[in-house]
Formats: sequence, structure tokens, C-alpha cells
Amino acid sequence: MQELAEGNFGVVLPGLGRKDEVGDMAQAVETFKIKAEQKARAEAEAKMTEDRVAAAQRKQEMQKLANDFETAVGEIIETVSSASTELEASARTLTSTAERSQQLTTMVAAASEEASTNVQSGGFRDRRDGLIGQRDQPPGADLLQHRQ
Repeated sequence: MQELAEGNFGVVLPGLGRKDEVGDMAQAVETFKIKAEQKARAEAEAKMTEDRVAAAQRKQEMQKLANDFETAVGEIIETVSSASTELEASARTLTSTAERSQQLTTMVAAASEEASTNVQSGGFRDRRDGLIGQRDQPPGADLLQHRQ
């Protein structure tokens, strides 16, 4: 019975074939042995089933984590791509603005140079009045200019 208590269900109980009280006692212990073995087997199967379910659940959770991670990374990539496109458009706009500013600066510099030259030579034309500030002209020369 000590081996049976330690979980050895393969032990053969002595006295099973006897037809007296010892045989009856051996038969009762044999019944306990069979029931305990069945219970141990059922518990082992339940544990294996529980382990399989837990493993499947862990696998499902890991798959969900992987999918969530993939979705998050995809969203980040989409955001970065969109920001990159917007940044590229802004860069094109800034380049265009810089080019236009350069053109305007060149035009202003040229106009300033021309105005400076006209002022220095005395031949600056006003849109409304004709010649203004001409030096070295005889008095009344501006009247002649208006008549022509």
C-alpha cells in the first residue's frame, strides 16, 4: 500500500485472490487504486488540455500584439510619408519664392542703378510732367518739350 500511496499504480496488491477478509480488503484497495489511477489520468488530460488552451491563447495574444504593432508602424510610416510630401511641397514653394525674390531684387537693383544714372546725368523723366531736373538747359526749354 505504501507504493500505491506514492503514486505507483502498477503495483500488484497481494491477497487479491483470497476469499476471506484480507481478500476483501485487497479488493477494496484495488478499487481505490483503479479510481485513483483514473482520476490521475483525467487530471493529467485536463492539465494538458488547459496547457494547450493557454498556449493557443498566448499565441492569439502574441498575434494580436504583432498585428497591433504592424498597424501602428504602418500608421507612423503613413504619417511620415505624408509629412515628407508636405515638406517637399513647402520646399518647392520656398525655392520658387526665393527665385522670385532674386528676380525682383535684380529688377530693383537695375531700376535703382538706372535711376541713379538718370539723376546723375540730369535726365529723369516723370510720367506726368515730362523732363524734370534737367541741367544745362536754357530757360523755357521745358515749355518747348511740352508742346512737342
